[in-house]
Amino acid sequence: SVGLRDTAFTLDLLIEAFVSEHDRPLGHLADSLGPNLERWNNQKHPGLKESEGLPCYAEYAKVADSDRVLLQEHVDASSSLLWAAVGGCMRALSKVTETWTGFDEEASPVHRRPKLGSVEEFLSEEELDDADNEDMCALLSKHLQRSQSNHSSSGGFSPPSRRKLTEPLAQNDIPTLIRNCVGDSSRHAVLRKSILATLKESLSASSAKDALEHFCHWLPVSVREFERPGTEECPAVCFRAFSAELLSNLDDGIVTSAERLLSSVAEQSPPLQAMATNSKSGEFFFFSHDKMFLIKTISDAEAYLLHSMLPAYQEHLRRYPRSLIVRYAGLYHMKVAKGLSRFFTIMVSAFDPEYKIHETFDVKGSLYHRKKKEKESIGKDQDWYDAKRRLHLPERVTREILAAHEADAAFLMSFNVLDYSLLIGVHHLAAGHPRGSGYRDGGGLWAQGDKDIYFIGLIDFLIGFTLNKQAEHLVRTAQGHGDDASCVHPETYAFRQVKFLRDAVFEPGDEVVGTLGTLRLSGLEGHGLVNTDGPFDVSDPYLVATLGLQRARTPTVNNNLNPRWSAVLELPVNTGHKMLDLCLQVMDEDSVVTRGSDDKMGSLDIPMSRILEEKTVHLKEESLQGVRKGRISMKIQFIPA
Repeated sequence: SVGLRDTAFTLDLLIEAFVSEHDRPLGHLADSLGPNLERWNNQKHPGLKESEGLPCYAEYAKVADSDRVLLQEHVDASSSLLWAAVGGCMRALSKVTETWTGFDEEASPVHRRPKLGSVEEFLSEEELDDADNEDMCALLSKHLQRSQSNHSSSGGFSPPSRRKLTEPLAQNDIPTLIRNCVGDSSRHAVLRKSILATLKESLSASSAKDALEHFCHWLPVSVREFERPGTEECPAVCFRAFSAELLSNLDDGIVTSAERLLSSVAEQSPPLQAMATNSKSGEFFFFSHDKMFLIKTISDAEAYLLHSMLPAYQEHLRRYPRSLIVRYAGLYHMKVAKGLSRFFTIMVSAFDPEYKIHETFDVKGSLYHRKKKEKESIGKDQDWYDAKRRLHLPERVTREILAAHEADAAFLMSFNVLDYSLLIGVHHLAAGHPRGSGYRDGGGLWAQGDKDIYFIGLIDFLIGFTLNKQAEHLVRTAQGHGDDASCVHPETYAFRQVKFLRDAVFEPGDEVVGTLGTLRLSGLEGHGLVNTDGPFDVSDPYLVATLGLQRARTPTVNNNLNPRWSAVLELPVNTGHKMLDLCLQVMDEDSVVTRGSDDKMGSLDIPMSRILEEKTVHLKEESLQGVRKGRISMKIQFIPA
């Protein structure tokens, strides 16, 4: 489920950390790996060859998805180099791997060894005796290249298909299985972390230490498989832990670390609290005893989507530490001998378990069919809107949160997902309780002028715009709710939620302003615009200004190809907008019944870098793009916050 760009990034992290230079942990193999290193350097994607320093995910993210051939060549060269490095290690490790029995012989299962169990599996005794280190690398590398399609270095993302239980599990089987899975994986993670820390200390060169630390901090993709034999208390289980390094390090280990999971979810922690469990189907939903974590099953499609998002998810959360997207602490697949096969996740709660939540709202950004039913306790968009609720925060904090949410929505839109919600929890403070302002230590937000603490988080973002969702959108469109129903195109969904939060969730400020300032467009005029209504009618133009997921539009001027729009448009400018373009789009407003959707009359993109540098930009009859004629004029002014 992981794309070629993310695969290339992962392999390059390994290479730079372990084999690329003589001062690396496997640097003694550098000479024998010369041809492989040369091929790796030559086959790098052209967009990455000029990158200096250690692999940076942002550089890999810039590579176009369409460059599959070049990316595949990059990945193949990286894989060959790493397989050759494996060959160089196998002789020294063969005796160890033959006798190794895991990190806790008494209580823990053996971490399943890869299919590369020993050199003898691939090379004959004669070859081993006659081959020196360089020859052995070449022989094993050649063999592995032949059989690469039949061997996986880490289990791969190919779980068995889901099937029903052949017999029901006992009531306590599922929580026991979960705790065993999390415990085994977390103990292995703690051991791995200790080994890598020791390895780092053993390195003499600072560049080698930096490369290994960079690898540990950024490794996005890994799969490890564990097995537990059956007992009288619990059936046998085989499970996989996906990208454990990434998930345990999202917030520098403050909440999602392996140590935290051991204390909250694993065998030695107090029992899990069941919210919903079906032993026949295998579906479950638990809280950890301390309410810090939610453990729940997800569908195969959701698991694949989450796994494919993880490298970019990691980069996004580190770029935007104020991100509202909830943090995952684990992604697992569990297969039980009795037939159960399920993915499940561990998610950090958006709420502080020390504070009782008195009111909860689930806000998507749409009022259509978004009102809670009679016996439901969680309010929805219509309930929030009708009650005229707002989050009252210092203006600076509001700007920062809205900017973080816009970046989050843009990130989720890039993965073509929808249906995510802003979960809002409100705790009413007791009289005499200490109060603060803005961000609260430990999570949450102090309400300004109120006796409340707010907890917010973006949840349920694993719903893709699949064929079923597209069909539902078509039905809603035919019913006249193509824009306001919950199921809309991911781009429409993101724009709509960003606007709803600014207009209806947070207390509006006196001015439209972002973390950097305000963009003001005035003196808006069109000149000789193209007529898109045919020979017997004249277009009705309006202008739309878009910056990121912020959008503003003028009123429509009817029957006029030289309009003068009297409106002044203002857009908030956030830090994340610096490298974007201001998009100016002239549209012809049409009746949906008689002419269908509005027609494009031309567009113009202005780099924000230019606007931020010049502060004021005057457009004088600038030609519109994408049409045979038409020009626009205006004054664009950036006003710093």
